[in-house]
Amino acid sequence: MDRKTTLIKNKCIIKLNLDGHGNIRVITSDKFFEAMLKIAAFEALFDLDLSAKSASLAEIGTTFGEAVKHAFGNGNSTVKTYDRTEPIGNSMIICSLTLQSSPLFKFEKEMSGDFKENYDEFFKAFTVAADAKLHIIIPDTDRKEMFMAVFKSFGRCLGVASSKNPAAKYANNILK
Repeated sequence: MDRKTTLIKNKCIIKLNLDGHGNIRVITSDKFFEAMLKIAAFEALFDLDLSAKSASLAEIGTTFGEAVKHAFGNGNSTVKTYDRTEPIGNSMIICSLTLQSSPLFKFEKEMSGDFKENYDEFFKAFTVAADAKLHIIIPDTDRKEMFMAVFKSFGRCLGVASSKNPAAKYANNILK
C-alpha cells in the first residue's frame, strides 16, 4: 500500500509520507505554528513538505487531515489508536488519537488566549478531515512548554496510530 500523498487544497500544498524519517519543511505565515507543526511531524517520523503562506490554521488542519486520511488508506478497516502522556513541568499533557473513527475533538480544560482562539482550529479541522477522534487534556502550566508538549504528544500519537509497525518504526530511528 502506498502511504504517500500529495495534496493541493485550501491554499496549501502538502507532500506527506507516513513511512518517512522526519524530513520536514513547513512554511506558513505563523512562525510559531511552523515550529509546532515541525515538532509534531518529527515526533511522528513523517516526511512532511507543507507550503501554506496564505492559509488559515483551519485550512492547514483540513489539508493535513485529508492528507493523513488519504495516505493511511480510506478503505482500511483497522482502527488505530494511541494515547500519549507527555511530562511538562510539574504536570502532564495527555493526548489520545484514534484514526478512522467518527470525528471528535475535545479539550479537557478550558484554554484562553492564542491556543483557544487559533490553534484549536487546526486540531478541529484535522479531526474532521482525517475522520479522527482527538482528546487533549491540558494542565495549568507555562504556555510555551504547553504548546510544545501538545504538538509533541499529538505527533507521537499520530505516528504510532498510523504506523504499520510502531515498535520497529521508532526502534529503527533510534538506532540511526
